[in-house]
Amino acid sequence: MTDAQTPISIQPFVNAAARDARIPSPVVGQGAFLIDTGSLVFYYGKYHGWQKAWNTGWGEVARTVDVGSDTIAIGGVAESEIASARTPFSAVQNRQYRISASCVGYNNNAASPGADLVTFYLRDSPTGPLFELSRGITFDRLANEAPVRFTVETTTSIFGSHVVAFSVLSPNAAGVTLVTGSWPIEVVVEDIGSLGPPVYG
Repeated sequence: MTDAQTPISIQPFVNAAARDARIPSPVVGQGAFLIDTGSLVFYYGKYHGWQKAWNTGWGEVARTVDVGSDTIAIGGVAESEIASARTPFSAVQNRQYRISASCVGYNNNAASPGADLVTFYLRDSPTGPLFELSRGITFDRLANEAPVRFTVETTTSIFGSHVVAFSVLSPNAAGVTLVTGSWPIEVVVEDIGSLGPPVYG
């Protein structure tokens, strides 16, 4: 038989572990249905492994959440990384990713009766190139207003390994305070779809 005449069979498996036990040496293009997640997945080779259909979004690939019970004083006139939010992930070639980060905080500038414009950055590693930056977010003093929730979001399709770094810059030396616990600091990376044909290997 030629490939075009070979019948295609998609087998159901309870979960990924059961699939791997039954198919220890999959071939590119082989499919399986996972009952626990309701997912139809295909094998793309040893580097990409089992994934959903190429022309769909693959969903969340990495998440870091800081749910500490205290506050974090950070920032000032030099850009400062929120170390607890550092998030590694690997980007597959010809795929696009959404990166979003959020936090809750307030301004530490007690000498100012008003607000300061605080800038947040998403970088590719703590000292690496910029993914995205906010355009001046108003953080009031806690005495004036409740803490402000802020979210920055961007997309990337740069193939390879990354470490998302979330950092902050304040125009005053006192910086800002980020509130954790009830309002966690969070970074999420999601695969949102393909940008070209699959790359097997």
